[in-house]
Amino acid sequence: LGMESAHFTLGFALLWRGSLHEAVERFQDGLVSARRRGDALIEVRCLVYQVVANRLLGNVERARELLSELAALDDLHGYVGLVQANRAWVAFRAHDLEAAAASAEIALAEWQTGERSGPTVFQWTARFPMLAVEVERGRVEAALEHARFMLEPSQQPLPAELGALVERAVMEGDEALLERALVAAAAIGYA
Repeated sequence: LGMESAHFTLGFALLWRGSLHEAVERFQDGLVSARRRGDALIEVRCLVYQVVANRLLGNVERARELLSELAALDDLHGYVGLVQANRAWVAFRAHDLEAAAASAEIALAEWQTGERSGPTVFQWTARFPMLAVEVERGRVEAALEHARFMLEPSQQPLPAELGALVERAVMEGDEALLERALVAAAAIGYA
């Protein structure tokens, strides 16, 4: 195992512990090492999760740059869903509802195929932008479907406060609560 794998693994752990700036540094170190050694899989992973870290930091421009680097690669090694989900977030942040919906739909379709679809536990990455698009379009029931899915045990748990808000919105079927959840989610890079 090379240093690129160690950097990626540490970055991944730091990412989900909320040490986002440190995670970005580790992913960047892993990326440099992976490119030097020609490890395409670790290169993709470092780029993908660096996008997620920048998303959680609210850094739309850096996420866009990293997505451009990913677009230049020949093979995403099963990470098409996560890449498209983050494209949806970038598009939504640019107020491009059509592009956000299109990218989120590609991500969700990719995860449903099950073939080389990468990790499917992070569907919040596509479903929050889709939820936001559906609320903007006045399609509350469709938005609630995305919210319900994010609460499934098969999914990465949402941060406690956000999860509680989403759960309440689902239980009450309340558009105002969905909008509050979106505001909370946007503040931490989820929406």
